[in-house]
Amino acid sequence: MILPKIDKKVLKLMKEVQNSEFCYVAIDFRNMKMHRSISDTSSSVQNAFSNTIGETIKYSVASLHASLNYLQDNQFIVKPNSGPVYQVTHIGWYQGFIRRSEVLHMLLTHVAFPSLVAFITTLLTLFIQR
Repeated sequence: MILPKIDKKVLKLMKEVQNSEFCYVAIDFRNMKMHRSISDTSSSVQNAFSNTIGETIKYSVASLHASLNYLQDNQFIVKPNSGPVYQVTHIGWYQGFIRRSEVLHMLLTHVAFPSLVAFITTLLTLFIQR
């Protein structure tokens, strides 16, 4: 699946902030910043928000919400509770790798294998004609 440009950038930013598959991303919609959180509890989120260091989001609130909804619908991220906390899933974390493996599989099954069969068939035909 090819991600739209804004969704790809939001996912990339979330992965940079999350830093590992076991952390969370807390989004401060008021200041438009993403912060790393060690858990999805409200106290951990407040600690993350109190940290002045955070990745600035360069999109409008509406486009960010639309992007987050798209990423959730396609299972790239999950929202474990009702707060502004998200977690990049395994699919989201390895999205680029999965895409490359799908393309490689398609090339092997639809280009390389038929070409090999045609080449072997041609060799057999030439060998039989002699």
